[in-house]
Amino acid sequence: MKVKIISKANQTLKYLNPDFDTEGVDEEDYEYTYCDEFFDTGHVDDYGAAYMMEYDYKTGIVKFEYEGTESDLIAIAQSAGESRIEFIDAFLQRIRFFEEVFNIEWEVCEYIGDDGFDWT
Repeated sequence: MKVKIISKANQTLKYLNPDFDTEGVDEEDYEYTYCDEFFDTGHVDDYGAAYMMEYDYKTGIVKFEYEGTESDLIAIAQSAGESRIEFIDAFLQRIRFFEEVFNIEWEVCEYIGDDGFDWT
């Protein structure tokens, strides 16, 4: 399995917390959710996505990279919790949701299974 998903530079790697009321609050005091917190849910699929993730707030680049077997990645993810994952597309679904929430544009997007199938 090979995952190589790299964003374009200058992506905004934070978003305004949707539950935060900005009325009467200076913008510098807003509460944001940052990309490094996004997958911190305790769910196995998020742990697997977080395992592959690297980010740089200065360049605005986020990467998801992994080389190994599907079963190894599933085992790594499942070591984080009680729930089970059967298919590697669970990680890609979480990365796609991350893309949607943060409005990420990808420079490179490869998510290739052990069988050579590109899930992207």
